[in-house]
Amino acid sequence: MTTRLELRTALRRRLEDTGTPPLWDDPTLNEFLARAGHRYGAMFPRELVTVVAVDVGATTVPVPSPVIEGARIVRVLDETGAVVPRGRDEAGGEPAEDDISRGQAWRWWDGTLLLQRPAARAGSWRIEHLGGRSLPVDDVTQADVIPG
Repeated sequence: MTTRLELRTALRRRLEDTGTPPLWDDPTLNEFLARAGHRYGAMFPRELVTVVAVDVGATTVPVPSPVIEGARIVRVLDETGAVVPRGRDEAGGEPAEDDISRGQAWRWWDGTLLLQRPAARAGSWRIEHLGGRSLPVDDVTQADVIPG
Protein backbone atom coordinates (compact mmCIF):
# COMPACT_ATOMS: atom_id res chain seq x y z
CA MET A 1 0.00 0.00 0.00
CA THR A 2 1.41 3.37 -1.04
CA THR A 3 -0.07 6.53 0.45
CA ARG A 4 0.55 10.19 -0.28
CA LEU A 5 2.48 10.37 3.01
CA GLU A 6 4.81 7.59 1.85
CA LEU A 7 5.32 9.30 -1.52
CA ARG A 8 6.02 12.64 0.15
CA THR A 9 8.50 10.99 2.57
CA ALA A 10 10.31 9.31 -0.35
CA LEU A 11 10.40 12.65 -2.18
CA ARG A 12 11.90 14.37 0.88
CA ARG A 13 14.63 11.71 1.03
CA ARG A 14 15.33 12.19 -2.69
CA LEU A 15 15.57 15.95 -2.17
CA GLU A 16 17.75 15.37 0.91
CA ASP A 17 15.21 17.45 2.85
CA THR A 18 14.98 15.35 6.03
CA GLY A 19 16.15 18.00 8.49
CA THR A 20 14.05 19.87 11.02
CA PRO A 21 12.47 22.11 9.96
CA PRO A 22 12.29 20.85 6.37
CA LEU A 23 13.11 23.21 3.53
CA TRP A 24 9.99 22.32 1.52
CA ASP A 25 6.59 22.54 3.24
CA ASP A 26 3.99 19.76 2.89
CA PRO A 27 1.49 21.74 0.74
CA THR A 28 4.19 22.50 -1.85
CA LEU A 29 5.26 18.86 -2.07
CA ASN A 30 1.61 17.73 -2.15
CA GLU A 31 0.99 20.04 -5.13
CA PHE A 32 4.04 18.62 -6.90
CA LEU A 33 2.90 15.06 -6.20
CA ALA A 34 -0.61 15.83 -7.51
CA ARG A 35 0.82 17.14 -10.79
CA ALA A 36 3.14 14.15 -11.02
CA GLY A 37 0.11 11.87 -10.42
CA HIS A 38 -1.71 13.38 -13.41
CA ARG A 39 1.35 12.88 -15.63
CA TYR A 40 1.70 9.33 -14.34
CA GLY A 41 -1.94 8.71 -15.28
CA ALA A 42 -1.28 9.91 -18.82
CA MET A 43 1.60 7.46 -19.19
CA PHE A 44 -0.11 4.59 -17.36
CA PRO A 45 -3.89 5.12 -17.68
CA ARG A 46 -6.40 3.16 -15.66
CA GLU A 47 -8.36 0.51 -17.53
CA LEU A 48 -12.03 1.18 -16.77
CA VAL A 49 -15.36 -0.40 -17.62
CA THR A 50 -18.64 1.47 -17.63
CA VAL A 51 -21.81 -0.60 -17.93
CA VAL A 52 -24.89 1.04 -19.47
CA ALA A 53 -28.42 -0.24 -19.84
CA VAL A 54 -29.61 -0.28 -23.45
CA ASP A 55 -33.32 -0.59 -24.21
CA VAL A 56 -34.81 -2.30 -27.25
CA GLY A 57 -34.91 0.16 -30.14
CA ALA A 58 -32.52 2.64 -28.51
CA THR A 59 -30.23 4.62 -30.78
CA THR A 60 -28.88 7.00 -28.14
CA VAL A 61 -27.57 5.84 -24.77
CA PRO A 62 -26.65 8.64 -22.34
CA VAL A 63 -23.73 7.77 -20.06
CA PRO A 64 -24.15 9.89 -16.92
CA SER A 65 -21.04 8.82 -15.03
CA PRO A 66 -18.10 8.59 -15.09
CA VAL A 67 -17.04 11.17 -17.63
CA ILE A 68 -15.61 9.34 -20.64
CA GLU A 69 -13.49 10.90 -23.36
CA GLY A 70 -14.60 9.48 -26.70
CA ALA A 71 -11.04 9.20 -27.98
CA ARG A 72 -10.14 7.01 -24.99
CA ILE A 73 -12.80 4.37 -25.64
CA VAL A 74 -11.04 1.12 -26.46
CA ARG A 75 -14.06 -0.96 -27.38
CA VAL A 76 -17.80 -1.41 -26.86
CA LEU A 77 -19.43 -4.78 -26.23
CA ASP A 78 -23.14 -5.48 -26.63
CA GLU A 79 -25.33 -7.48 -24.24
CA THR A 80 -24.01 -10.78 -25.65
CA GLY A 81 -20.36 -9.76 -25.19
CA ALA A 82 -19.80 -9.29 -28.92
CA VAL A 83 -17.58 -6.39 -29.97
CA VAL A 84 -19.51 -3.58 -31.66
CA PRO A 85 -17.30 -1.78 -34.21
CA ARG A 86 -16.72 1.95 -34.10
CA GLY A 87 -18.81 3.71 -36.71
CA ARG A 88 -18.31 7.17 -38.16
CA ASP A 89 -15.76 9.38 -36.46
CA GLU A 90 -16.84 12.00 -33.93
CA ALA A 91 -16.77 14.71 -36.61
CA GLY A 92 -19.28 12.75 -38.72
CA GLY A 93 -16.75 12.08 -41.45
CA GLU A 94 -16.11 8.96 -43.44
CA PRO A 95 -16.86 5.57 -41.88
CA ALA A 96 -13.97 3.86 -40.15
CA GLU A 97 -12.52 0.80 -41.86
CA ASP A 98 -14.45 -1.52 -39.54
CA ASP A 99 -17.81 0.23 -40.10
CA ILE A 100 -20.10 -2.46 -41.43
CA SER A 101 -23.06 -0.75 -43.05
CA ARG A 102 -25.38 -3.72 -42.61
CA GLY A 103 -24.57 -4.25 -38.89
CA GLN A 104 -24.47 -2.37 -35.64
CA ALA A 105 -21.81 0.26 -35.00
CA TRP A 106 -21.36 3.12 -32.54
CA ARG A 107 -19.91 6.58 -32.21
CA TRP A 108 -19.50 8.94 -29.27
CA TRP A 109 -20.85 12.44 -28.89
CA ASP A 110 -21.28 14.64 -25.80
CA GLY A 111 -21.34 11.85 -23.22
CA THR A 112 -23.70 9.74 -25.31
CA LEU A 113 -23.20 6.44 -27.09
CA LEU A 114 -24.86 6.81 -30.49
CA LEU A 115 -25.85 3.56 -32.20
CA GLN A 116 -25.92 3.23 -35.97
CA ARG A 117 -29.03 1.03 -35.81
CA PRO A 118 -31.72 0.62 -33.14
CA ALA A 119 -30.72 -1.93 -30.50
CA ALA A 120 -32.25 -5.33 -31.30
CA ARG A 121 -32.35 -6.49 -27.66
CA ALA A 122 -32.33 -4.90 -24.23
CA GLY A 123 -29.37 -5.54 -21.99
CA SER A 124 -26.21 -4.24 -20.40
CA TRP A 125 -23.49 -2.99 -22.74
CA ARG A 126 -19.87 -2.53 -21.65
CA ILE A 127 -17.80 0.49 -22.60
CA GLU A 128 -14.12 -0.26 -22.03
CA HIS A 129 -12.08 2.93 -21.81
CA LEU A 130 -8.92 4.48 -20.42
CA GLY A 131 -8.98 6.99 -17.60
CA GLY A 132 -6.58 9.13 -15.65
CA ARG A 133 -5.14 8.65 -12.20
CA SER A 134 -4.97 11.04 -9.30
CA LEU A 135 -3.51 11.04 -5.82
CA PRO A 136 -5.82 11.12 -2.80
CA VAL A 137 -6.30 14.42 -0.98
CA ASP A 138 -5.30 12.90 2.37
CA ASP A 139 -2.23 11.12 3.70
CA VAL A 140 -3.81 7.76 4.60
CA THR A 141 -5.82 6.68 1.54
CA GLN A 142 -4.06 4.32 -0.84
CA ALA A 143 -2.69 6.04 -3.95
CA ASP A 144 -3.78 4.85 -7.37
CA VAL A 145 -0.40 3.55 -8.57
CA ILE A 146 0.59 0.32 -10.24
CA PRO A 147 2.26 -2.04 -7.73
CA GLY A 148 6.03 -2.23 -8.11
